[in-house]
Amino acid sequence: MPIPDRRAAANSLETTVCPYCGTGCRILLDGSSAFPLVHDPVTQGALCLRGWSAAELLWSPLRLGAARLRARGGPASAAPV
Repeated sequence: MPIPDRRAAANSLETTVCPYCGTGCRILLDGSSAFPLVHDPVTQGALCLRGWSAAELLWSPLRLGAARLRARGGPASAAPV
């Protein structure tokens, strides 16, 4: 199954929550970069080292392009979502 080109949708800014811990730091994703929100009460304009690299997850060649489903004892295959 071909992996969709996610870079086509990377032309806009998106606000999301950092995926690394349960603190709930809000980050601003801009294509392949992550930035802290300046007026966020949790981050107070800063991110940890893991938060700064959050956008790298989007472009990893190891990232799965679809959900995987494995029948008992069988190989994993792409599943509809």
